[in-house]
Parts: sequence; structure tokens; C-alpha cells
Amino acid sequence: MKKKLEPISLAVLTTVVVTMLSTGCANPKEAQQVGTATFPVYDTTERIKAMPRCEASVNYKSPCAVGLISADGKRFYIGSPGATLEVTKFLPTLQSGHTYTLPDVFLDYQKYRK
Repeated sequence: MKKKLEPISLAVLTTVVVTMLSTGCANPKEAQQVGTATFPVYDTTERIKAMPRCEASVNYKSPCAVGLISADGKRFYIGSPGATLEVTKFLPTLQSGHTYTLPDVFLDYQKYRK
């Protein structure tokens, strides 16, 4: 028996697909808009290294981006459809529900990869 998508799930899926298609791989954004809110996006090595240090938990994952919420409740994204290759390879190391210190975890990842 096939399971039907609930209306809310379909709405969320549609929003994600439209966002990914409208941003395109060649057009990285400074900020990601979700509904009426805009969140910071760190999608290059330079942007991640320059981000303010914070503790944040992963609450959203896609193949090209990870959504996080900092300890003080601020939302932001690492990655985007236009993210650099190094950032894209880093994303799978971040696990849903886990808390990380950023940008430290990215800097440690870079050291390990070399």
C-alpha cells in the first residue's frame, strides 16, 4: 500500500524544490529566504572561517545545505546549491540533532583532510 504525502509534507517539499530550482548552482546567495524570514548562508571556505563562533544544532539536512540553530536561537545555513566543493564535502559530516562549535568543526575537518 502506497503512503500518501500529508498536505503539510507536500507544501514543505514544494518549498524546498522551488527554492533549490530558483537559486541555481551558479548563483550562491548571501542569505536564504524561507517564507518571510532571511537567514545567513555560509557556502564558501572563506565565509565559514569568518563566521562568528557559536554552538549550533543541526535541524535540517539536504544534499547541498545544512540548517542550524545556534544556542541563542538564531538560524543559519552552511552550504547552498552554489557552495564550493570543499563545503559540499564537509556537509555529510554534520549529523541531524547533533550540536557543533562553528567554525571550529570546519577547521578541524580541513586539518583532517590534509
